[in-house]
Amino acid sequence: MNGQPPDGSSPDGRQADDKLSTRRIPDEALLSQQMTDAQGNIPVPPDPNGRGHLLVIDDEDEILKALQRQFRRDYHVYTARSADEGYNIMLEHPVQVIISDQRMPGMTGHEFFSKVKQDYPDAIRLLLT
Repeated sequence: MNGQPPDGSSPDGRQADDKLSTRRIPDEALLSQQMTDAQGNIPVPPDPNGRGHLLVIDDEDEILKALQRQFRRDYHVYTARSADEGYNIMLEHPVQVIISDQRMPGMTGHEFFSKVKQDYPDAIRLLLT
């Protein structure tokens, strides 16, 4: 026996003559596909230099400045002093990573991430405690 089921199909149910093939999808084809977030916005792709978009939210200016200095070479860094300001930035820019303080006036970092998770489930979220 050659390991094939008697009806000629493969173990996964495909016919034996079906070949699994891989091919590279041209970049133009990927860019032409319109992907949207929860509100139907079409996000802008990261810049051609490969830098991602990072949002830092903290009510302390020194923390914002320090994190911006740390990540400015690898990311477009957006800063916000409140969760509401941060959410408005997310509506305008394609943020992939969010760093937020937990203790802020108005809305905690955890509450902000709960809101963001529904609308932007693919964004990476880091909470500073």
